[in-house]
Formats: sequence, C-alpha cells, structure tokens
Amino acid sequence: MLKHLLAELFAAERAGFRRSLAWLVLGLSCWLLTLGAALAGLGFVLFAWYRALAETLAPWHAGLIVGCGVLLVTIIVLLCIALAIGQGGERVPPGNRGSGSQREASASADAAGKLGSAVGDMIAKSPIKTSDIVLTALIAGMVLGASPGLREWIVGRGKKKGETGPSD
Repeated sequence: MLKHLLAELFAAERAGFRRSLAWLVLGLSCWLLTLGAALAGLGFVLFAWYRALAETLAPWHAGLIVGCGVLLVTIIVLLCIALAIGQGGERVPPGNRGSGSQREASASADAAGKLGSAVGDMIAKSPIKTSDIVLTALIAGMVLGASPGLREWIVGRGKKKGETGPSD
C-alpha cells in the first residue's frame, strides 16, 4: 500500500514538475526574445545618435560621446539596482527591537529550541538511527504535502470546538 501511495505521489509530483518546467522555459524564452528586441532597438538608437553627431563632429568625437553616454546610463542603472537590492530587506530600527510581536516570536523560538534540545537528547540516548528518523520525516512530509484532506484532518484534530487555528 505504501509503495502504491508513493508511486502515485511521485507520478503526480513528476507531472507537476514537468508543467512547471514547461512554463519556466516558455517564460524565459519570452524574456530572452524581449531582451533581444530591446537590445536591437537600443543598438539602432545608438547608431542613429552616432550618425547624427558624426555629421557635425569628427567620427571619433561622435563615438566617444556615444560611448560615454552609454557608460553613464549603465552606471546610473547599476546604482539604482544596488540601492533597490540594499533596501529590499526589512530593517528594524535599534529602538524597536523589543516590541511585543518580536518578543512573542523570540519566546516561541526559545521554546522550540528547548523542545528540540530535549528531543535531541532523548534520541541520542535511544537506539534509533538518525537515518530512520530522516526517512520517516521525509515520507510524512511527502504524504502530508500531497494530501490536503489528511492535512485538514490532522489540523482539525488539534482544535477544540469553536476554536480557530492558523489556517482560518
């Protein structure tokens, strides 16, 4: 039964992976086509700018001006990207580090750390192999990931009547 369940699970995951991969390839192809068209258009604009300047200046002056313009625009774009990446993460001012929700999260992390430490000590003293635990966790994760009904049933067992949980 477990073999049949795992076979169905892997077949469903493989089909989903193929669909995702197909969409990824299609999206990347569209992006590359768009990027190629944009670069071709930029090339024509730069060539037209060079030709317009070459009519009034020496050709090497026109090339120097166009090249410096491209470098300047490139530097500005790179600086904008660096600023956007630098501001991407949420930063907490030093005065707000001990706010209520963060204290609750810290207490929850401490409790989870203590629980993990206790479980680790119990496992270290028992004859259970680590590979058995990892394999069991892997299979449980795959079964729960593939079965929304089972997930709902397990989450529903932990709730009392009228109580709402994280999924509500």
